[in-house]
Amino acid sequence: MDTEIGFMLTEINAIPRPPNNLKLMAKIKTLSRISKWLKGAIIVNVPEDIALCEYDCSKEQCLQGEWKTCKRRLQNLSERKRQATE
Repeated sequence: MDTEIGFMLTEINAIPRPPNNLKLMAKIKTLSRISKWLKGAIIVNVPEDIALCEYDCSKEQCLQGEWKTCKRRLQNLSERKRQATE
């Protein structure tokens, strides 16, 4: 029975200790800074007035005259103005 207890204690002592919390926190902080930098470098906010064109239009590019008279864009613009006044 003593050998069983000794064996169990040896197994418990063999469990690796977790890394130092300060080192782990420093790594997390560094990764957070890197991710913020990447988001700022890659992700760009699209202005609301062209978001409809950018994401919901089948055309890749419009001529200046087409964009000025686009029914979908003008309808969306008037709807947003109406919602802002409510």
